[in-house]
This record gives sequence, C-alpha cells and structure tokens, in this order.
Amino acid sequence: MEKSPTVSIVIVNYNTKDLLKNCIESITQQIRVSFEIIVVDNASTDGSVAFVKSLKNSAVRLIESKENTGFAKGNNLGLKKARGAYLLLLNSDTVLTEDSVSACISYLKKNEEAGIVSCSLKNADGSMQPTGGYFPNPARLFLWMTFLDDVPLINSICKPFHPPASYYTRDMPLDWVTGAFFMFPHKLLKTVGYLDEDYFMYVEEMDFCYRAREKGYRVQYLHNSAITHLGRASSTNEFAILSEYKNIMLFYRKHLSSFTQYCRVMLKFGAGLRVLVFGILGKSAQRAIYAKAFKSI
Repeated sequence: MEKSPTVSIVIVNYNTKDLLKNCIESITQQIRVSFEIIVVDNASTDGSVAFVKSLKNSAVRLIESKENTGFAKGNNLGLKKARGAYLLLLNSDTVLTEDSVSACISYLKKNEEAGIVSCSLKNADGSMQPTGGYFPNPARLFLWMTFLDDVPLINSICKPFHPPASYYTRDMPLDWVTGAFFMFPHKLLKTVGYLDEDYFMYVEEMDFCYRAREKGYRVQYLHNSAITHLGRASSTNEFAILSEYKNIMLFYRKHLSSFTQYCRVMLKFGAGLRVLVFGILGKSAQRAIYAKAFKSI
C-alpha cells in the first residue's frame, strides 16, 4: 500500500493557470516533507486543466468541477480526497520562498492545542500583508464600520476585526486567519467538520476558525515563516467587498443570531458612511461599490 504523505496541499483554481504553475513549482522546490498537491479546478477556461494534466508529477492530483463552486465547496472536494496527516489550504496566487510548510507542521506537532496555523503573508516587494484578525463581535463591528478601528489607542483596547499590516510583527494567537495559507491536522475535520458551503467565497475560513475555537482549539499566527501572496487573482475588489458584507451577515445568523438585526444596521450604516466619504474624496469607483453594498444589506 502506498504510504500516505505528511501533508496534503489543496489548491482551488479558477482561471489562474500561470500563477498555479508558479505555485506548484515553488512547492516542489521548497518543501522537504512528503506531500501531495490536490488541484481542484473550478471550471477554468484558460487552459488550467490541460496544464495540470501535462505535469509529469505523481504527487499532483486533479479534481475537475463542471462549475465554479466557490472557495468553500472547492476546498471541501479536495479535503475529502486528501490522505495527509496535515492539510493545507493554499491559494494559487502564492509562492513559497522557504519551507514554511514544514515549520508549521513542526509547530502543530509540538502544540496540539493549536488546531489551525498560518504564516506571514508578504507582497511581492517583501512588505507585510494582513492575515486574519479577531471575530467581528458587536463591539468590533461598530469600530470597523465607523473607522474607529484605525485609531491605534482603540486598537490596543479592543483588538480589531481587520488589524493593519503593521500589527503582524510577532508570533501570536488570533481568532481567525485567512485561507491563503491555512493549515490544520487532518483529524480536526472529525471534530470541526468541513468548510461551510453556504459561504461561496470569503468569511468561510473565519467560520471554520470560530467552530474550532468553540471546540477548544487555538488559532496561531507564526511570524518568522512566510510566503509571497499576490492577492485576489480570482476575484475583483468589488466582489470581495460585496461578498464580505453578505457573508458577515450570514456569520451573524449562524453564530450570533441575537445580534443579526444589529449587524444589518451597522453594515448598512458603514456602507452609507463610506459612500459619503468616498464621494467627498472624489473616489467614484469605491463610492459605487459601497452604494451596491448598502443596497444589498
């Protein structure tokens, strides 16, 4: 019987063939533990499927979806086929510049209470990106929607939903981390379950972290391990904003149901405030996006 790999890396791809190629190449060059790569293709039309099929690498497996199922369902398709003791959700627009995978596995082995771990995400120029934060409870939602979470003193009192990039300067526990690099032990699926497919894209990783935290697991950010993340290769800024607003409402309905109406009011207020601010600043594109968000809530 073929020995199971140490880690299964699930990459959901949608029309990012060139980025996917670079991502896979970086994995094979950097990782020192045994691995398998499961590419879940969400009905790409750019030749991504043909590219993966052309690879002469037995460690790379392909799952073809006949439609774009989104991030949560796409990853679940891969997770259900994964054989590794550790599972890594990795965006196709990432490049491994070091063996961050092995470092994260080592941390999980030594810290069983840490159910989920992520590393530093960096831009192509080496600058830091945000990667996760703290659950958007009613207080944090208010601070986010009113721009008050940008005030440093307030951030020190109430940890923000979306910390700035300057926040990620050390190892620390977080409430949630982004799905660009999202690692956990395979056994966690038995306790937490799979990603919630009610979320098409965005907030699904936060929902998973919330359920893991409810089961007593810690979510950990590791500063000294890093990957390059190019960002939003499969979506637009408008899609990201509208999806986050919609899915935060869904998150509240699932986990903070007594505050659902409060969430709706705050999101609508925040969208309206941004329409006003971006209108004053003459940023018509951003104003239009938040006008759509206001109408959608």
